Amino acid sequence: MPTKIRDEIRDSTENAVWAEKVLQCPPQTGAPASGSVHRLTLLSLLPSLIPVPQEPVPPPCATDKPARSRLALRVRLLRAARGWSQEMLAEQSGLHRNYVGHIERAELNAGIDNLEKIARAFGITLCALLAPDAARR
Repeated sequence: MPTKIRDEIRDSTENAVWAEKVLQCPPQTGAPASGSVHRLTLLSLLPSLIPVPQEPVPPPCATDKPARSRLALRVRLLRAARGWSQEMLAEQSGLHRNYVGHIERAELNAGIDNLEKIARAFGITLCALLAPDAARR
C-alpha cells in the first residue's frame, strides 16, 4: 500500500476516534444543552473523515467547441428554423440587432438576463437554449 494512502487512512481513523470521544463527552457548563457544539464539531470533521479519491479531470475533447460557440450555433439554428432575421430576433427579444449578431458570431459573452430574453423570444426555456447537446439534434 502506498505511503500516501496509508497516511490518509491513519489520519481518517485518528479523526474518527477523536470525533467519537467528542460525542461521548457530556456538554460543558455554559454550552447549549442540545449538544449543538458537538454536532458542529463533527460536521466540520466529516470531509476529513471520509477519504474521497480525487478523480483526474478528463481533458476536453479536441472536437468540443467552447460554450460560447455552441450557444452561437444554437441561436443561429433556432432563428433560421423560424425564418427570422437577426433584426426580427432582436425585436422579439428586446435586444439590439448588433448585439444579436455578436452573440451569433460568438464575439462576446452574453449575460444571463439577455439569454433569458432570447429564450423567451423563441418560446423555450433558458435550460433548453443552453442544453449542451441541443445544437446536435
